[in-house]
Amino acid sequence: MNCLYLNKRLEIAKYIATSAGDSILKNYDKKRIVDTKSNESDFVTQFDVNVQRDIIQGIKESFPGDFFVAEEEGMDSKSFKGNVWIIDPIDGTLNFVHKLPLFCVSIAFFKDKEPLIGVIYWPSTRILLHASKNNGAFLNNKKVSVSRTNQLKDSLVTLGTSNRTAMDLMSVLHDKVQRIRMFGTAALQAAFVGAGFSEAYIGVEMNIWDIAAAYVIVKEAGGIITNWHGKAIDAFDTKKMIFSNAFIYNEISKLIKDIDIGPGY
Repeated sequence: MNCLYLNKRLEIAKYIATSAGDSILKNYDKKRIVDTKSNESDFVTQFDVNVQRDIIQGIKESFPGDFFVAEEEGMDSKSFKGNVWIIDPIDGTLNFVHKLPLFCVSIAFFKDKEPLIGVIYWPSTRILLHASKNNGAFLNNKKVSVSRTNQLKDSLVTLGTSNRTAMDLMSVLHDKVQRIRMFGTAALQAAFVGAGFSEAYIGVEMNIWDIAAAYVIVKEAGGIITNWHGKAIDAFDTKKMIFSNAFIYNEISKLIKDIDIGPGY
């Protein structure tokens, strides 16, 4: 895919993500109609469904032959062959239900399973993170890179699980790192590593739409993405993921490599 064609897709993804996020803010005070999906703590609102529909429609207007993999209804490609957009209309839905402004719109573009574009818009702060393959990562059009913090004791690490695994992770990390945080949005937490806001994000049993855009952003920002055993992984191996800068990566991966996934997974 040539550079001009990729840039067109990136610009459209940025525009659609910001438009979707700003639309959410415009309607922020409206009542959330909340339903559950896979379990009683897996929420969806009318905003998730409506925003996803608008994102897909907007992309289809420019690229009618493309396919979509999205968190809510509308998944029309599971093979990831050809041009595929991966969408999470609201990552951090539980936060959104409680009106906690830690949620984002996440849009990624893959071609034949190769991650090429990642766009994440955090509407509450008007922060737009984006990246495309071999072109670097940007925050509001300013180039960014992973943190250069090289001591675990000076590092902020975020976690992406709320079950027993989180307790196990905290038990081995709490006195080794500066602070641990859990924000309830995998897309933002992973992308924060690319922006240099944190040194590492540790995720458990995520879906491809949770981290597809952040995967591109962190890679382009110079970060390392592996499983907990230190093996390089693609964006589809979402069972146990580390997003990290290069300086603390070895130490943190050694600390967590033997932790099991807890009940519920």
